[in-house]
Amino acid sequence: MADAHALLDFLIKEYGLKNDAALSKSLGVSPPAISKIRSRMMGVSGDMKILIYKKTGMSIEDIESFLEKT
Repeated sequence: MADAHALLDFLIKEYGLKNDAALSKSLGVSPPAISKIRSRMMGVSGDMKILIYKKTGMSIEDIESFLEKT
């Protein structure tokens, strides 16, 4: 299963954010979207990967490799 927690935690730490709420604001998504990813109710969609890429410059390949870790 994809390790979305590790990706979200990495983004928070790497970009000096305080929590999931700050991450959602930074990415321009609703806090419930991050919550649904954390609770595994929703995966990291292609749109979310693109948002992460646009906001952080992190490559799609790096994002996907994070998600392939178990």
